Amino acid sequence: MSKSETALALCGDRTLVPKTAHQVYLQDHLQRVHNEIESTTRKLELEKRRLNKLDEDVSRMRDEYNEKVLRAAPKHQGKVSERETPVRKLEHRLAKAISQLNALVHENADVRAKIDMTRRERLQMNQVFKRLQGDIKENIQQVSSLQRETDEARRMHEGRQHRIGALKKMLDIERKTFKDRVQELKQAMHAHELDELAHRATIQKQSQDKDKNKTKSLKAEEEYNFNSQAVMRRILKLAFLNTIQRRHIQQHQKNIEVFEQAFATIKSTTGISDIEEIVKIFMALEQRNFSLLTYVNQLNSEIESFEKQNRTLEEQLSKQKRHERDYTANREGALSDLLQQIANTTKATQENQAEAAIHAEVMERCRPSIQAILKTVEKENRGFGGQPAPEFTGENVLAWLTYIEKTLTQWKDFLPDTKDGRHKQPNKNYKYTVGNQVLALQPKKHNAVVRPTELPVAALADQGSQPRGGLAAREDDSSDEEEDLQSHPWTRQELALKAVASVAKRKKVRKAEVPN
Repeated sequence: MSKSETALALCGDRTLVPKTAHQVYLQDHLQRVHNEIESTTRKLELEKRRLNKLDEDVSRMRDEYNEKVLRAAPKHQGKVSERETPVRKLEHRLAKAISQLNALVHENADVRAKIDMTRRERLQMNQVFKRLQGDIKENIQQVSSLQRETDEARRMHEGRQHRIGALKKMLDIERKTFKDRVQELKQAMHAHELDELAHRATIQKQSQDKDKNKTKSLKAEEEYNFNSQAVMRRILKLAFLNTIQRRHIQQHQKNIEVFEQAFATIKSTTGISDIEEIVKIFMALEQRNFSLLTYVNQLNSEIESFEKQNRTLEEQLSKQKRHERDYTANREGALSDLLQQIANTTKATQENQAEAAIHAEVMERCRPSIQAILKTVEKENRGFGGQPAPEFTGENVLAWLTYIEKTLTQWKDFLPDTKDGRHKQPNKNYKYTVGNQVLALQPKKHNAVVRPTELPVAALADQGSQPRGGLAAREDDSSDEEEDLQSHPWTRQELALKAVASVAKRKKVRKAEVPN
């Protein structure tokens, strides 16, 4: 009963536009079944008419025979009666043979029609199978190409991941700073919104109190608590539900009309009014075509699986394309950053080369004076039995300065105290000819040169210290450099680094002095 109902529903449901291949096949199959039923009913009617006509002819011929033969030969009645019995038997046998022949011819025609139909269906199925084989081969080729592309993309992705790792570290630092700033802005906005809400609440409360005082005697409590929006929502909801229910009722009525029309057409074409008989016919046809339907169902399931695989592959392809677009964008951004860094480094190298040229020129100008100082120091040092100076070449300026520094720092503690050298402990780094004797001496007593009453007032000292901040910074820098010089002699690389640092400090001091 369920199969017949589904078949009738598919037969009658012609209004629905989207149909699958299985539904189209069932509809065509039902149409062919209807055509076969109509042809069989027509053939049955023709056979009935032919049999009636044969019966009438037989009765008429018998009447004519009785009239002619019995009147012409009444004498030979006994002989005729004896002769009629075998003739009638032969006629009866002939009629049976003719009926059997007609039945066999009819069955042969039906079988031929069925064979032709199965051949046509087999040809259609062969075409469908060939088409599916071609589609399957194309899908296999697409899958193999996609697999190769995915392998290449995976290899490229692994290479990109190594490149992206370096950029992620920079992004993490920027994200942390941005997150902290956003949190601060959120807190500020939240506090501002709370203030605004409190202000609005107070204003609204004041306005409501005023309205209550004005209309307290005119409105009822139900009218005051009436919510028009809730009522309108309820009305809209009920109207929407009523329209949905009305639509369902109309759809059910249409389905009932379709079923009634289908039964009416079946009854008019076949003359069968019993539903059980119709169901038996459809069950027989269904059992006959069950194997073909199962094969078609299997093909449909395979087609659906291939379509699903195609959809997944298309999604993977779209994801890969999206990933490639993102990668190209990130790569372009990284390249632009690298180009900017290269430009900055080239600019910095040009500036450093210019500064190096300036420093080289300064060194060339200072070389004669350094050479004269070296000769003087060497002359004085030889008088005390010191070491000789290094040879005079064009590249050992650092050795000259080191020799001058060592020679002069041997007698540093024997010099009178200067303004910058007061209140300092004796340095332990100058261990030369008389270093041990100098360190063994008692520390000097430093007396205050200026009395406390002669010191300036704090306000005047503050006023004087403000415009001289840059000079103090310069003095601190120079003092730090002098302390480093006193600790140990510099190499050529350290001297170059200190020169670059001093130039940078001077630039910073100049920039700080420009706006003032």
